[in-house]
Amino acid sequence: GYELIATGANPRAARVYGIHVRRMFLLSLILGGALAGLSGAVEVAGVQHRLIEGLQSNYLLLGLIIGLIAKGNNLAVPFVAFFIAVLEVGASALQRTMMIPVEMVFIIEALVLLFVLLSDVVRRR
Repeated sequence: GYELIATGANPRAARVYGIHVRRMFLLSLILGGALAGLSGAVEVAGVQHRLIEGLQSNYLLLGLIIGLIAKGNNLAVPFVAFFIAVLEVGASALQRTMMIPVEMVFIIEALVLLFVLLSDVVRRR
């Protein structure tokens, strides 16, 4: 655990202290992929007992959006995730009650992400 944290925090310093940085990166990718595959297998085999459409959803895209909006700040991730979850859950309610298309939520998410990324560009100039 220590070697993985050190490698993620500063690969150059980890290399100086004798940690095999490439091995740590590969190990973390392999273990992360294996755990993701295992969780998918458990969901299909143990919970649903079949592969259903929409099971995979768009969690990867949402995770990337949350990470980019939070700008890598671990303390901001739960708040940003809650904001995105409210948008996602509220989308179906808005469609049912007010006849607003679900795609409007995608537009709102994209605009928030665009403004956050543009704020970094403007700040650097």
